[in-house]
Amino acid sequence: MKSYQITTKKKKFFQYPQIIALTILFLCTGMFLSKIMLHQEKPIEIICIVKSLDEDNGFWQSVMEGANLAAMEYNAQIVIWGAEKEDDYSKQNQLIEEAINRKPGAIVLAAADYIKTVEAAKAVVSNNIKLVLIDSTVQGDFADAVIATDNYKAGIRMGALMKRLLKDGKEIGIISHVKGTSTAIDRENGIRMGLTDDKDKIAEITYCDSDTEKAKELTKEMVKKHPDISVIAGLNQYASVGAGAAIKEMGLENCIKVIGFDNATEQIKYLEEGIYEAIVIQKSFNMGYLGVESAIKLIKGERTERVIDSGSTLITKDNMYTSLNQKLLFPFD
Repeated sequence: MKSYQITTKKKKFFQYPQIIALTILFLCTGMFLSKIMLHQEKPIEIICIVKSLDEDNGFWQSVMEGANLAAMEYNAQIVIWGAEKEDDYSKQNQLIEEAINRKPGAIVLAAADYIKTVEAAKAVVSNNIKLVLIDSTVQGDFADAVIATDNYKAGIRMGALMKRLLKDGKEIGIISHVKGTSTAIDRENGIRMGLTDDKDKIAEITYCDSDTEKAKELTKEMVKKHPDISVIAGLNQYASVGAGAAIKEMGLENCIKVIGFDNATEQIKYLEEGIYEAIVIQKSFNMGYLGVESAIKLIKGERTERVIDSGSTLITKDNMYTSLNQKLLFPFD
């Protein structure tokens, strides 16, 4: 009896060809969509770790703008992390470990320390994650790509200008940023090369740990300790702004020439006021963009340059109003 009833239902079902056609269409559509989903390309995931997320630091904000634009153009997913302070290598090493655990396709890293970031950076590579270094490098030649200012070359430009500004019998002071970073090491070595035989006139090099107030106080102490200093160089935004503020507060702008690095709003103002003689501008937007672009190409197995100089320019108070330099000073206007 039961068997008879089933057979009857089957007969009724096959009496409606429209229902059969719709059922087949539904099944085929489902199979087609499943196939598309299986073969759909998974979005590329990149984690970018900068030295600092400080909203007042124009350099890192510009790096992040470039990184985000590249990710958007290449349809990649990106998250950007950073410590509160540039010299916090311990916090950055924790962030690198967390990033490795998320297993992204690549990590774009601005190393906080040339030595103390090495092991964390090596762990990226040993976990088969592409490693792209931006701005600052680490000891060893194991990164997949490096995109940075040629800091040695930028230092030579600064040193050559300092040599021209140096008066007979006078001395030089340097306010550097974080001791042990590749950027500080390369810029200092470049300055010595640019100074040539005047490199022995460097009275003191001190480190502000990327703290503007500390840079200001160190500059005041340095000037009092070495009254023959007539040229001072600040080697990043924090060091340069602090040095400029100190010279302005002490009323020594006609006695001591200051050369800065980077182009924060205060620095451009100091250049206009004549507190600064010149500043070196890095192309930070390019650095962030090229860093993410290289990471994406590496993940896809495409060819990319292993070392890219993102570029820098020395701008003086005499040439700051040329149209080309105005674009570098105000890239987002």
